[in-house]
Amino acid sequence: MLSVHRNVAFVMASPLQQAKYKLRTILGVSEEFYQHCEMYPTYGTGQGSSNSPVIWCVISSALFDCHSTKAKEATNTSPDGDEAITLCMVGFVDDST
Repeated sequence: MLSVHRNVAFVMASPLQQAKYKLRTILGVSEEFYQHCEMYPTYGTGQGSSNSPVIWCVISSALFDCHSTKAKEATNTSPDGDEAITLCMVGFVDDST
């Protein structure tokens, strides 16, 4: 099981709770903003966030481990039988299959 020290979780979560999100369009940046709150929580790190890949890696690694305990593997062999590869999951940053 994957665990993260509470201080690490705090360092990762605090900026997400304190961030003020503004809209940028061709007309400029909005004066108004939205921010995480209990009534309207923001989920995730947001598109383009610099820590998104690290958070994706931590979460996905735990999910891949869970998947591998229950999944059936598939073995693919080349037509001549010289090469074989066995997989149960292939993960990509934007998608997991």
